[in-house]
Amino acid sequence: MGNKGYYIRITEKDGLYYFQLWYRGKQEMGNSIGCKSVEECKKRLLQFKKILSTTNITENEKFVKIHQLNVRQYIYRFYDEKGNILYTSRSIEKKKNCQNSMESTCRNLVDADSK
Repeated sequence: MGNKGYYIRITEKDGLYYFQLWYRGKQEMGNSIGCKSVEECKKRLLQFKKILSTTNITENEKFVKIHQLNVRQYIYRFYDEKGNILYTSRSIEKKKNCQNSMESTCRNLVDADSK
């Protein structure tokens, strides 16, 4: 039932685990915050999916914000109910492209299969 072309990968770096949304295996869309175990990472992924599926994220700045890094580079970050960062996108050129990518993540992460 996964979303065509999108999947979630759990990776380990420096002793922490991250979930990442990938598009067609070629482009990493973003990363979660680091977790101490695979189980904690999976739990955060489920929490994030629940927020995405039950909230109109794109109209609620409590849960998502676009941040400008420099003149042309932007990222978006998703937050939980307490304001903790859940997920940060890769760097994206142009604010409109960042907005489009954020909306794509909202649509595609919920149904993405894990690999």
